[in-house]
Amino acid sequence: MVQAVCEIPRRLRERDDVSFLGCLALTGYLDAPDSLTVPSLVAELSRSPSLVEEWLNYSGDKRVTSGWAFERTRDGGAVIAWFPRGERITFGDPVRACAEFIVRELRDLHARMREAGR
Repeated sequence: MVQAVCEIPRRLRERDDVSFLGCLALTGYLDAPDSLTVPSLVAELSRSPSLVEEWLNYSGDKRVTSGWAFERTRDGGAVIAWFPRGERITFGDPVRACAEFIVRELRDLHARMREAGR
């Protein structure tokens, strides 16, 4: 599941006939959301650093009124933040920041789905 979750932005970029939610459903995450952890994501992202760039691009391309954002900082680190005016966390390690972003992004999406009765 971890590898499949990490590859979601790449799949979205390669295929225009699938949604984020469609990709997420194929990973198995929706059946076991608590099994996705920051350490497991850090391990997977460390093996394939290009996936961090994929998540940075995904975050930059999002068009939402509120939600998590993931950006590089000028010093080579990264920041995740709740948009528009919420929690902001700075990391020296972009891989760790990306893992934190993924966990928070997916938890938020899962909570919104539950609220909508999906």
